[in-house]
Formats: sequence, structure tokens, C-alpha cells
Amino acid sequence: MSCKILRSLAFILAVCTASTWTTPVCAQATAAKQPNIILILTDDQGYGDVGRHGHPVLETPNLDRMYDQSVRFDHFYVSPSCSPTRAALLTGMHEFRNAVTHTLEPREHLYKDAVTLPQLLQGAGYQTGWIGKWHLSYRPGYEPSKRGFDWTATNPQGPRNHFDVEIIRNNKRFPSKGFREDVYFDEAMTFIDQCGEQPFFLYLCPYSPHTPLDAPEALVTKYLNKGLNKTHATYLAMIENIDENLGRLDAFLEQRDLDENTIVIFMNDNGVTEGLDVYNAGMRGCKATVWQGGTRALSFWKWPGQWKPQTVDRLTAHLDVLPTLCQLAGVEIPAELQSEVQGFSLLPLL
Repeated sequence: MSCKILRSLAFILAVCTASTWTTPVCAQATAAKQPNIILILTDDQGYGDVGRHGHPVLETPNLDRMYDQSVRFDHFYVSPSCSPTRAALLTGMHEFRNAVTHTLEPREHLYKDAVTLPQLLQGAGYQTGWIGKWHLSYRPGYEPSKRGFDWTATNPQGPRNHFDVEIIRNNKRFPSKGFREDVYFDEAMTFIDQCGEQPFFLYLCPYSPHTPLDAPEALVTKYLNKGLNKTHATYLAMIENIDENLGRLDAFLEQRDLDENTIVIFMNDNGVTEGLDVYNAGMRGCKATVWQGGTRALSFWKWPGQWKPQTVDRLTAHLDVLPTLCQLAGVEIPAELQSEVQGFSLLPLL
């Protein structure tokens, strides 16, 4: 065997060993204290709908700052529509294994025996919370409170109600004031405060910028004044509102001295919708297509003082979230589940 071939084999072995992508599971936490975890998943925001990805109109200063502070998985892929992506995030399985293949009943029902990420984290002492959109069925036995979440909060009629919504928190109803996503982020901070010293996992799922569109008037006017039509102006206003709330959440974590031990992850569930004709980062396709415009997603992972900000070009996906977060939390995936999980831990890349 030639020296050139031997060097090539040695290089391949070194890369495989360094990346440790030979197993999808791992059991050791990377820090003595378990990190808090916040996973923010927006609904129908496109990969290009952020300033750092070159959007010519949209203003997202807080997302841009998070981009600068994060590990950015720039070739991160999700399913072409929301329910399959959500099921993959919670199970580490592709839609053809977890059986969630559509957004309509019954094909958005995540089967009752599925072991979910929050259930695994509960076993490691985490307080688990879900806020916002679910879309994996509210039928008896399928609702978030039965899938591993200690704290649940959402509003009736989901994306159809935007202002002064009724909130259902842990099966109790109460009125709220203001824009829906502002209320969701208020709920997030309430959940975090009640966790005390217990590590927490928060799955925060805004409906924005899903249709029907609506947003605070001042933000809509801002984009109308940039020459956009009402649809495009409202769509971008909904994203800027999320950006504002991200800034509020960052400030809250700093005030509570939680920022250094809290991992914040920001991603979207599928490709662009109403913003397609404004900007799509040079990609073909949109939501519900298998082209890049339908499946390539934002994926920003921030842990101050632990991860060096950088762009990672390796192919990654929603399937990788569960094994990664389990490894970070010190959760051993049960042996009977290991053959079912199809993702890989991203910790070597982080």
C-alpha cells in the first residue's frame, strides 16, 4: 500500500475519531452543573429571514447579536412542514419512523408510546416547560402534559388570535393583554422564575410568522414605510417582534444571573412562506417543498463562555437535537431506544 494511501486512511481515521460521530448517544454531561436549555422554534420563518443572512429589508438586531455569539450550523435541515419537524425534534427520529408525516389529522399524531426529549430530561431532574404551538395533536393522551412537560401554556385558536388572547396555563384559563408572542415570552419568564435552582428545559414555540398575519401596528407601519405591501410588511413585522422578545429574554437571563449556564437555541420549523417574494437567500423553493428553500433552517446555538462562536458547514438536522441535548444534560438514552434514534450528538462540532 502506498504512503499516499496510508496518509489518506490515517486522515480519515483521525477525522472520524475527532468527530465521534460513530454513535448517536452519549451519557456524560460536559459540565459539573447541568445547563439550562431554551429551544426557540419559530413557525414558517425562512432561513433568509434574519439580518445576518443578508435580508435587504428586515431588521433583527437581537438575532444578529445571537448569530455573532453562537455556533451557527449553516447546513441544518428540517422537514418541509411543521408537525414532522416538531416530532423529529422531540424524538430524534425521521418522520417515517415516528409516523408524523403531515399537519392534518391523524398524520400529525405522535404515537403515544414515543419517548420524548422532555421525558428523558425529566429523568435527569429537569423541570420541563412548553409554551405556544404544539401541532402533535391535543387528543386525549397526545397533549403536551402527557408527553413530558411539567408546565404547559398556550392560547385557544392558536394562530388565529393575535391580541388580548386567553391563555391556558396548566389547564387554568386567564385573560392576557397585548400581542400574543409578547405574552408567550412573558410566560417563558414566569416559568423560568418558578423553577428556582432546578435545571430547566423550555420549549418555546411562537406562532409567528404563520398566517393569518397580524402584528403590532407600529412595526407594520415601519415596513409599509419601506415600500412593502401589507402582506409583506406584516410578515416581517411579526419576525421583528420575535426579535424584540428575544432581546427581552436575553436581558431577563442576565438579570437573573442565568445567562452563563443557559444554552439558548434558535431555529425555524420549515421554509419561508409569505416572505418568499421579498428574500429567500438565493434558494429555490418554500414551505412544503423539498428544495433548500423548504428544508434549510436557521440553527443558532449559544452558550456563553463554553462554545466559541463559529460557522459550521457540516450537514446537520433536526434529528440531532435530542441526542445532543441528552449528552449535554448527562442523560443516558435507554438501550432499547438507542437503535431508534437516528440523529447524532453535535457536541464535537459545538
